[in-house]
Order: sequence, then C-alpha cells, then structure tokens
Amino acid sequence: MKSSKFGLVLASVAIGMFGWNVLAGADESGKSDAFKPVASVHSLMVAQVDYFKGLGKLIDDPDAPKRMKDIHRKAEVLAELANVNTQNNKAADYQAWAASLRDDAMVIAKEAKKKGDADEAVFKAKFSSMKHTCGACHEVYQ
Repeated sequence: MKSSKFGLVLASVAIGMFGWNVLAGADESGKSDAFKPVASVHSLMVAQVDYFKGLGKLIDDPDAPKRMKDIHRKAEVLAELANVNTQNNKAADYQAWAASLRDDAMVIAKEAKKKGDADEAVFKAKFSSMKHTCGACHEVYQ
C-alpha cells in the first residue's frame, strides 16, 4: 500500500510540475520561449551605442585606470544587449548581425580577462568588426 501512495504522490508532483511549466511558458519538453525583451528596440540601441563608444575609448587608451576590468565589463554588457536584440526581429540578416555583435564583444571580453597578456590586436580587430556589423545593420534597419 505504501508503494502505491508513493507512486500517487510522484505522479501528482510530475503532473503539477508539468502544469507549472505550461503556465510559465514551457512546452511539454520543459523548454520555454517565455523570454521577451521589455525595452524598446530604440532604448536597447541607444544603450548599445553608449557601451560601444565607451569600449572604443578604453581600447584606444592603454593608460586608462582599471582598463582591462572596464573593457571586460563593457564588452560583456554590450554582448548581452546584442543577445537581447536577437529577439527583436526574426529576419535572418538582423539575427546574424546581432549574433555577430554579441560574439565579437564576447571575444573582447574574454581577451580582457587575460589582463597583462591581452592581445591589443584582438581588441582592435574585433572592435572594427563590430563597427562594420553595426553599420551594415543600420543601413538596412535604421
């Protein structure tokens, strides 16, 4: 009798968890498409520009205090803004540009974690790539 009660409890928990996942936006596999950006695309773009400009100033100023720490932080935030931006338009080109910006920013962030061993050429190359990516997207969508 104990095992049937235990089975009933387990079944109830499983059904309850499935129901909770459905209410939370998940399908039966447990995957959720519930993430939706809450900021306007314009606000995200303004923030991206702010972080992009700040990152560029740091890359161009090898004597900036806390430079590597700040490059890392700005690059990661810029990458996350671009990551959120991938959700704002389903067009393949838009998605590719947002993903490219995200990926290049993460390369910069990872390079900055190397501190004294960071390769300045990587910063400059990826920043240039990001500038090109932004320009290409803005030609179509701005």
